[in-house]
Amino acid sequence: MTKENHWKFCGLILVWATFTSCAPVQHDAEVIPYLNSFVQDAATHGREAEVKERLASVSVVLVDSFDTPDVIGRCSLSTLEDKVEFLRSHFKRQSHYRRMSLVYHELGHCVLGITEHTQGKLSIMNSPYIAGHLFVLFEQALLLELFRPE
Repeated sequence: MTKENHWKFCGLILVWATFTSCAPVQHDAEVIPYLNSFVQDAATHGREAEVKERLASVSVVLVDSFDTPDVIGRCSLSTLEDKVEFLRSHFKRQSHYRRMSLVYHELGHCVLGITEHTQGKLSIMNSPYIAGHLFVLFEQALLLELFRPE
């Protein structure tokens, strides 16, 4: 390899590294139990490998504010970083099942790739969160619908 080609090659490696490893994946401690539950539920429905692989490249964090009012959680996909963010003040005030449905809703977008909202029926993807008592009553049906094969 000539010296000129060597430097061109090094430049390509630098550009590749810049765009493939811009931000390390992080998961806030408060959301880890819900991520673990999501993986377990995905395994129950035959989607564990896919979910684990995707979660390895998605940050899931709590933030202090959003630039848009009334946002409590969002999935952001980009060429530089994929992340799920939850409004910290809202997240901490919610019950276990409301947190679970909020996390599952956003992971439905970012990890499972569900873009549409399911209209006309009870669904995790129909609302950012489902009332805790409804989640408990219909948990198996909600999870079956969420993890349905594509």
